[in-house]
Amino acid sequence: GVLIVITASFATSAYLFWCSRNDAQRTDLCGTSEGASGQDQVAAWAMMVVGFVFLWMGCQMSAWMETAVKCISWSCKCILATPSLCLLPPITLALRGVSLWGFLYVAFMLASRGISKYDWATQSSRSSYASEAHWADQAL
Repeated sequence: GVLIVITASFATSAYLFWCSRNDAQRTDLCGTSEGASGQDQVAAWAMMVVGFVFLWMGCQMSAWMETAVKCISWSCKCILATPSLCLLPPITLALRGVSLWGFLYVAFMLASRGISKYDWATQSSRSSYASEAHWADQAL
């Protein structure tokens, strides 16, 4: 964004300087007024000042950006040099996997509780059928 402002202000300044010449063909590119205009000179100088101000700001920003890149680089080196920060993510992942496995094991054990007692349930229902059959055989 700053580079666009710098380029546009210098290009506008050059255009206005060219149009403020006495021998400029003002009817072709510079408008319809004849002769040099004092306003064109003032506007050209103002646009040049704006261009230099933004150029200076761009140079300052590039120095700040280099400082920011260096800070990020050093922080990455610090993180990679600290064993606890390197080992913590895999250890956390392993512990979450183990806890998930334990949770699923307990959940499947609870869910299969009825299946494991299915044989017992059918035996008790057979005994209840047998007792009903026993009562059915007796005379009233």
